[in-house]
Amino acid sequence: MPPPVDVVRELFEARRAGDRIKMNALCSEMFAFTFNADPERVGTGTTVIGWDAVNAHLDRVKAHWEQIGGGITHLVADADNPEQVNVQLAFKLRHRASGEFLEGVKRQEWIVRQGTAVSATEIFDQNTLHAFQRMAEASARGQLAN
Repeated sequence: MPPPVDVVRELFEARRAGDRIKMNALCSEMFAFTFNADPERVGTGTTVIGWDAVNAHLDRVKAHWEQIGGGITHLVADADNPEQVNVQLAFKLRHRASGEFLEGVKRQEWIVRQGTAVSATEIFDQNTLHAFQRMAEASARGQLAN
């Protein structure tokens, strides 16, 4: 069975390649993805559970944001929890509706059990989160033109 760090690394490689079949194979059926965003502004809450829900979330993000840069800057096993992998990612996005750019660093905490990812929690700094939410809310209300 591969160590959790290798599972998470494979997931990121599959994501970069657009291979959702491989991503699905590496995740539990009830994979939970949590992001620290205001459920009132996101609309679907802060946690999505199950592969179909995670895919729908990824598709919503892609519909509003173009990823134009970034990647893993740090990926390590957690020193205190053998099931946890800590990832730091740089990102640069373009908001499709406004053309505004959003860039920064976010963290993710992945839990991997018996070679299968069971959850990931995404954590943004609050300034980046507020900018993201402002643009997402304006898009949802149709206040930004394409």
